[in-house]
Amino acid sequence: MSVQSGPAVHSATLPPGPRLPVAVQTWLLRFHTQRYLRWCRARYGDTFTVRDAVGGPHVYLSDPEHIRSVFGGDPAVLRAGEANGVLGPVLGPRSVLLLDGAEHRERRRLMLPAFHGEQVRRQEALMREVVTGQIAGWPVGRPFRAHDRTRQIALEIILRVVLGAAGDRVARLRAALPRIVDLTPADLMMITFPRLAGLGRWRRYWEHKAVVDAMLDEKIALRRADPRLAERDDVLSSLVRTYLDGGQPTDDGDLRDQLITLLLAGHETTATALAWTLELLARHRAEQDRLADSVASGSSAYAEAVVTEALRLRPVIDFVGRRLASPVQVGPWDIRARAVLCPAISLVHEDPAQHPEPRRFRPERWLGGGQAGMVLPFGGGVRRCLGAPFAVAELRVAVEEIVRRYEVRPVGRRPERVRMRHITSVPARGARIVLAPRRAPTPE
Repeated sequence: MSVQSGPAVHSATLPPGPRLPVAVQTWLLRFHTQRYLRWCRARYGDTFTVRDAVGGPHVYLSDPEHIRSVFGGDPAVLRAGEANGVLGPVLGPRSVLLLDGAEHRERRRLMLPAFHGEQVRRQEALMREVVTGQIAGWPVGRPFRAHDRTRQIALEIILRVVLGAAGDRVARLRAALPRIVDLTPADLMMITFPRLAGLGRWRRYWEHKAVVDAMLDEKIALRRADPRLAERDDVLSSLVRTYLDGGQPTDDGDLRDQLITLLLAGHETTATALAWTLELLARHRAEQDRLADSVASGSSAYAEAVVTEALRLRPVIDFVGRRLASPVQVGPWDIRARAVLCPAISLVHEDPAQHPEPRRFRPERWLGGGQAGMVLPFGGGVRRCLGAPFAVAELRVAVEEIVRRYEVRPVGRRPERVRMRHITSVPARGARIVLAPRRAPTPE
């Protein structure tokens, strides 16, 4: 079975799904995403429909064959930019995440060089410098919220990589950016309605957004006029040079939307993934000790396996979307135009047919050719997250440096539950942990 489009697909049928009121389905989807999707699959099978008050019918897919067909399908029909429209007020209308077709391909081409493998390898020294500086100030012997600290790490790294600036030069931006990403799922829906822009907390959101936009506009203007532009290796300089080399005007609004996409998406998701990784390591002492031993030996293989397994077990994004420009067939179902096809990342990651013992934290499944199942924390196809290699490297470097210095211990007996924060699945209590100095290995 596959995802097919064409004139033969004409029916308006949709796969089965809950008959709950649309408002109830919307609330469950926004605030209890993983539990609701899990319940729907158990009741309706691998393909089911959820009706959303903002985005319309969403058809969720957890069959790997169907998901591969979506990721490999015609992007003119499977429109990811339209499906991401709810992020428009946060990222800006010309964000690479919100565009489709030729516009998306062109923006992605401009941005991709900053995140290719060799460039990421050159940035690892900077990542290590930031991580070691930040974790030196972490409290030892008392509980704290790891997510608060991992956000500081990820934000500092992305600011330095994207803007090429550190310290007081970006202090205002460092303080302002979290204010436009600290959104509940309800906030994310409400800021899409212009008539609410002048009310209370949403008015304050737009005020913070205007401050961030103005600061980024200032950075763009300064970089465009910088006589040392050709010598700089930060992402902003690369983008400005690419525009100029291509004979294109440096459209400040366009550049600003790409910068804010990189700054927000590049730090928030990575910070959450690192917090989840630390929470998992704290509750799996044997795996943590094996990681520390591998780091001491100079190998990164097990650290990479830990990162992959954490992303599988605690995906930050539960699904991705493709709004249909025309009808398509998914297996036996004819899906009408304007519906949204949603490869369900969290459902695939916990499928025992893909990952034996799916609820267990087993990094070794990714070692020695043991990878057997689908893992897609960064989406797939031509819309796969362009910063994926950067994020994985950052996570690996961070866990290596943390376990090199500390033993990570849990707070409480029960693992933390998932809480929805805008579109991400975060630790409900902030990934509370306790650190102890790591003892040096005893000589044999």
